[in-house]
Amino acid sequence: MKQEIKDVIFLHFIVLIWGFTVIIGLLINRTAVEIVFYRTGIAAFLLAIIIFSMRRSFVLSSPRSLLKTVIVGFLLAVHWILFFLSAKISTAAVCLVGMGTTSFWTSIIEPIFFKKQIQLFEVFLSLLALLGILIVFSMEVHYFKGLFFAILAAILAALFSIINVSLIKKENHFVITFFEMSFAFLFRA
Repeated sequence: MKQEIKDVIFLHFIVLIWGFTVIIGLLINRTAVEIVFYRTGIAAFLLAIIIFSMRRSFVLSSPRSLLKTVIVGFLLAVHWILFFLSAKISTAAVCLVGMGTTSFWTSIIEPIFFKKQIQLFEVFLSLLALLGILIVFSMEVHYFKGLFFAILAAILAALFSIINVSLIKKENHFVITFFEMSFAFLFRA
């Protein structure tokens, strides 16, 4: 029972963080690309300080890990640009609703990556949520573009989360995140 309570609290914390992120993005008077540029640059800089203070090595274990972090950095940059763009051309709520499809995309993409059987129950529940989203927004056609960008951002979030699973097993999470943020910063620059 205690683990369930921790999981629910953690889920609410994540929703709160996503909500604040989109609202702060709306309050910042910059383009989505500029927000991502500053966001990833600051994150990479702060992570470098943390890694240095912990006396950790900045070296990844293999060229394959480095390639994966480059890919994730690119996916991360595009994800955040689409996320903030979605909010700016529609509303924070539309953006967050689109991001709510991440579990649907994960339930489809993850089995492909790990060569597992697709869990039909997960896909079914995710399709119900997706259907609900489409019903709600079928009346709000002028928000469709924002919803579309948010759904693309959700697909990328599912992809980089899945790729990160294999990286976390081999590498320090601070170092991985440092490289991912650095590459996202460089892709934007």
